[in-house]
Amino acid sequence: MAKTFYSTTEIADLFKVNRVTVYRWVKKGKVCAYEIGKHIKIHASEVNKMFEDFGLSGDVLDDLCGQFENNCSGESRGSGAERPGVKKLVVAVDDDKAILACIEDMFEQTDLSKSCILKTFSDSVVAALSIGGMKPDLLLIDIIMSGLDGIELAVKVRSIFKDVKIVFITGYPGKDAAERVKEVGASDFLIKPISLDSLARVIKENLNL
Repeated sequence: MAKTFYSTTEIADLFKVNRVTVYRWVKKGKVCAYEIGKHIKIHASEVNKMFEDFGLSGDVLDDLCGQFENNCSGESRGSGAERPGVKKLVVAVDDDKAILACIEDMFEQTDLSKSCILKTFSDSVVAALSIGGMKPDLLLIDIIMSGLDGIELAVKVRSIFKDVKIVFITGYPGKDAAERVKEVGASDFLIKPISLDSLARVIKENLNL
């Protein structure tokens, strides 16, 4: 990284989150920062650690930082989904860890890993607490889960991110589930057991890849 210190606004741009979210990370001690005058600055080494915590490394880190430097030099800006070189964020939530493992393998074995970052959660409550600071492009959500079901999770996320794409995956299809999914405004509804080829196709279609 060429820069030594990053501001909270710069970190927000890099991680596709709101600046207030970064400020909260600092106040809660999740991110180590320094007060320089009236400004909060985060050292490059801490930024690198944050990328690793987000599951990003190597070429992903270089791509994002390179895009960030281009933005700072005056090039046009847009959302992560609109900027070339910035990977789209897909979040999968399912209390069946075997399903999540299959999705992770599918990302690694296909070209999706070249254009997307995958984050997974087996606990829907933890997912609800975390997604607000992520700004995902696409959610893959199981419907029947303990703690917070998929519909409730989708409603919460939709209240924050109006344009997020949502794909529901369920092993218990039924008229009631279909109606609830429609109310949330899901773009797709898949039935388990799912074909990973079909899931990859749905992801690409929803993200215009």
